[in-house]
This record gives sequence, C-alpha cells and structure tokens, in this order.
Amino acid sequence: MKPEELINRILAKKELDGLSFDFAYQELSYYINKHHLDFSLMSEKEIKLIIKEVRSSLRKYVGRFSISQKKREKMIESGDFNSLLETHYSTKERETIYPWLKEKIYSLRPSSILDLGCGLNPIAIAKKGVSYYAVDINKNDLKVVEAYFEKNNIPGKVFIYDLKKIDDSLPRTDITLIFKVLDILDKNHKLTEKIISSLTSKNVIVSFSMISLSGKKMNHPKRNWFERIIKSKGFDYYTEYKENELFYFMSR
Repeated sequence: MKPEELINRILAKKELDGLSFDFAYQELSYYINKHHLDFSLMSEKEIKLIIKEVRSSLRKYVGRFSISQKKREKMIESGDFNSLLETHYSTKERETIYPWLKEKIYSLRPSSILDLGCGLNPIAIAKKGVSYYAVDINKNDLKVVEAYFEKNNIPGKVFIYDLKKIDDSLPRTDITLIFKVLDILDKNHKLTEKIISSLTSKNVIVSFSMISLSGKKMNHPKRNWFERIIKSKGFDYYTEYKENELFYFMSR
C-alpha cells in the first residue's frame, strides 16, 4: 500500500475531515519513522493499527464539533455566528471570558493581529478596522472564519499552516495570539522556543489549560519552563487566571 492510500483511509473518519492531507502525511511519516516500519512488509492487521494510532494523534489537533459541517454552513448563511462559537470545543469553553479577553487585546490598540492555531477565535475577537490573520491546520474552521470576515467586512486573511514547521513567512503584526496550542504541539519545549523566537510582534498573549489530561484542575498550572523561555527571549510578562485558562501577557 502506498502512503497516499493510507492517508486517505486515515482521513476517511468524519471527525478528521477538516485536516489537510499534508499535515496527516507528516503525522504518518513521524509514526512510521519512530517505529521503523516498512510498508512492503505490513499486514492488514498492522495497517489497521497504524490507522488507529495516527488518528488518535490527529484528534489532538482538531477542534471537536458538536454539529455537522453542513449545519455550520447554514449558520454562516443566516449570520448566526454566536451559535457557531459553540460548535468548537475551545471557543465554547472560552465563551464567558471573551469580553474580558477582547478588552485586554484592544487596550493595546493594535492595527493587526496574528492568531496561531486560531480555531474560531476570530469570530469572538476580530473587529472592523483591524487586520486579522487567522492561522490553523483545520480547513473547515478557516472556512467559517473566512465567511465571517467577508460578511462583516473585516480586513482578515486565513492560512492553512503547520506550526511544527514555523518559519519567517507569517505576517508581521502588532499582537500575536497563541491560545492553548503549545501544550498540544510540543512535548520537549524545543518547538515552543522556536515559535517564540520567530515572533515579531511587540505584544504576545499565550494561554494554557489549567485542566490536566485526566480532567482534574491543576494545583500548579504555571509553566515554569515557558517562563524561562520567554525571559531568555527578552519578554516582560504577567499572568492572569480566567476560568480554566492561564494567560501570559508578554511584551518587549
């Protein structure tokens, strides 16, 4: 079986529909290399195991939907963007703190915002007159965001982009937002350091979940490793807790 055929089987799962082929290809390659596998020697049983394992890894990067994409499209057509926020796990969880967060962001008077791993954040945050660059690996979320920009005359652009391969091609903006992304992407903190090093914004807001994988609230949610990185990169910062999320407000 060719890798391309295997990826199509992996992405056949409806919940993974929004992920790009290239991103899935990278996850599969990582799995194959990690376990030193040879396609020509694999049985169907082994292939099914690979599909299961790679899907499990990909689910971490997908905002969990409560409704189908078709229903989302109907919400877009009707302009019901508040309901759309509830179709993405992270934005639904953050729903009660968006007014506070939006006030914090615009108190810095930005003319441009870069949102890495945006999900549906732009629907709650973007406003007219401020350029908003929405970056994610989920094309379905970006379709929703793009429709919102068009319907509300917001000067925004969307980009399918893999933060694991971050480079200097992203737009230079006044503020960069990175909400509950780094823990998912990075296990040894090297990628986080690379991402932070690549940022050109004067102000950066990063958040982390205060809930562990087991579903319990963390006793010590501060990320000391992250604080060491941002100090080494010349950022001043302060933290604030809101609901189940820890926010780092960084400036330089």
